[in-house]
Amino acid sequence: MSRFRAATAVASVAAFLLVAGCSSSTAERPRTDGQGARTVDEALKDAEPGDVVRIQSFLFFWRDEARLCDRPAGDSIPSYCGELDSLVVQGVPLDELDLVEQGDTGALEGNVDVVVKFVEERVVDFVEDASAADEPTSSSSAVLEPTSIREALASVEPGEQARVQAVLVTEDDVPFLCDSVEDSDPEQCSEPSVEIVGAPLDALGLTERRSELAGEVDIVITLEGKTATFVGLGTGSETTTREP
Repeated sequence: MSRFRAATAVASVAAFLLVAGCSSSTAERPRTDGQGARTVDEALKDAEPGDVVRIQSFLFFWRDEARLCDRPAGDSIPSYCGELDSLVVQGVPLDELDLVEQGDTGALEGNVDVVVKFVEERVVDFVEDASAADEPTSSSSAVLEPTSIREALASVEPGEQARVQAVLVTEDDVPFLCDSVEDSDPEQCSEPSVEIVGAPLDALGLTERRSELAGEVDIVITLEGKTATFVGLGTGSETTTREP
């Protein structure tokens, strides 16, 4: 049984305990830290399909469905989210989040800090674990200044992180980053370009045309020669969908 990160809670949160027999709920009140993180209630007010949002809230998983909400719907065991004030989360890597099993119910719960992309009014795709991105190994992305692919190739050392604002284009389903595209249909990268691995293409607001994807992105990468590795989203960035 795993325990959710105490390090992601703030001192002002209010804890509650749900008791039924010998089982209990360990979830705490969601947090907002002033750094762009939002609660589910806040996101539901104005988020639109395509928006990428950082949310700090509860995550409940039961019966093959994961939901984010700010508070459980009742005092039952297992705990659950109400349908009208929660978000269904697709593609959640449950084994990578610190969730707690609710007795022998098969349900999981935990206080999470995640980045999601809205695909419908109350449906989101999981993008990344924001609490993991805040760890020292990748926290430098918060102070990185955006650069171009040409500049990154000229100045970034192998393995060093760089924030790039560039165009992402797939060619035969292989994703590349570049500063501009050729006048072709579908679009193809102009040189210089680098192949990128590990990028969550479904969460980057890309447009599909003739079975290929293209779009402007603001992301953090590392470089090894002509290969880039996705690290996370650029700080304060919003993905932009390119018109077909």
